[in-house]
Amino acid sequence: MEEQNTIFNPEEREKPLQVLVQLFDAQSITDYGLELWELLKATTMESSWTYQGAPGTAVFLQKQCLRLLEALSLLLQNYESTNGAIVLQHLDVGSEKRFQEEKLAQNELPQIFTQHFGKVKRLRLAEVENPFLAVRACLDFKSLADWHQLLENWVEYALCSSSYVVSTEDTDFLLAFEFLEKMLEVAYLLVKKDDPSAKMEERETRYYLHTVYGRGEEQWLSGELFHELKVFFRTVNPKRLNRTLRKVFFDYLQYNHKCGLPLDFEDYLFDLDWLGLLLDVAEDELPFWKGKEEDDAS
Repeated sequence: MEEQNTIFNPEEREKPLQVLVQLFDAQSITDYGLELWELLKATTMESSWTYQGAPGTAVFLQKQCLRLLEALSLLLQNYESTNGAIVLQHLDVGSEKRFQEEKLAQNELPQIFTQHFGKVKRLRLAEVENPFLAVRACLDFKSLADWHQLLENWVEYALCSSSYVVSTEDTDFLLAFEFLEKMLEVAYLLVKKDDPSAKMEERETRYYLHTVYGRGEEQWLSGELFHELKVFFRTVNPKRLNRTLRKVFFDYLQYNHKCGLPLDFEDYLFDLDWLGLLLDVAEDELPFWKGKEEDDAS
């Protein structure tokens, strides 16, 4: 990392993971994503930044993004010094292999989205398993110095009535935006992994579920309901329940298809599909059910 571009003090350079923890102490990944989107709109449109009023909000977001990128750059250096340099294969735009990779990424999305309660949706499955692959791709795309300059330019255009795209003819701005979203997701995964109490995951889970199903009200899922979910998955084998539901469903189809299916049958399929996906994730993520399938089947 170029020394002149650092914005960290010596202690922060020694403990970059703690910087990421502080970023998420300030606000959630959902809030950062919303602010990034507002910054992109203000940068590319011929209208100035209006989100949350004060222009200082955009400048603060720029600083947080720079802290995010520098912390991840330091963590990548530490990782590569121990595990060796990461060398990525760069596929040509429009190539058959690039097309197949993009198709595979779409197929991976439901699993990733569900496992992380909608907080992770840009990363590939391999990048979720090793987030430093995404960090290396981000810094191959632009050096840390180039990111400093790009974010400075974005904020400058966001605070005036000129369009960054029209003025600069930069065709990579959407790709840069997606990389920033990815880096937020990487930081989220690294911080969550470093939290031995798993409190962060529980908080984010409740927040996400209640945001989605609480008619837009950003409230916490009640402690009682969250407790009952944990009791349920400790009491009921998810693999066995998934198998039972499939058997019941196919028996239902066998005896009712000649009589005609109900008008809301598509709702049945939708609900069962999501429930089956939840049980699949529970089967993979709950270690205390490993090796018990044989006992349940007997």
